[in-house]
Amino acid sequence: MVPGISTPSTRVQKCDQEYKKFLERKKTLHIKAWQFAGNAKNQYPQKGAEAERIAKLIEGDWQKIRPHGLAEPLGFDPFGQATEEFKLSQWANVGETALYTALTACGEAFNWVRGFYEKLSAAEKLQAIPGGLKP
Repeated sequence: MVPGISTPSTRVQKCDQEYKKFLERKKTLHIKAWQFAGNAKNQYPQKGAEAERIAKLIEGDWQKIRPHGLAEPLGFDPFGQATEEFKLSQWANVGETALYTALTACGEAFNWVRGFYEKLSAAEKLQAIPGGLKP
């Protein structure tokens, strides 16, 4: 413990910091999704509509697309509501690896901040993330 800084304040600050990191990863995910869709449309016009649909799904609710092969963690699964899987094998050279990595990183970041958030009291949660934790 650092002198002059109480434990609750530190926990609140840490949660806020991790939430901001998650939001940055989510923003990066959206960018990667649209880059993927644009690349797919340019390289494989017949798959352009499908790639755009995937990007729209991710932008609307990133948790609806589970990275294929990602093992479900014990406990909370950030992709528990996934309606479909994103399979790298269905795409080639259109930024699919970058999208897969961004999707996985977003899930990991959300789990990380969720762990901090759940340990806070109700008052601390309001202080750390005033609008509440949102994926």
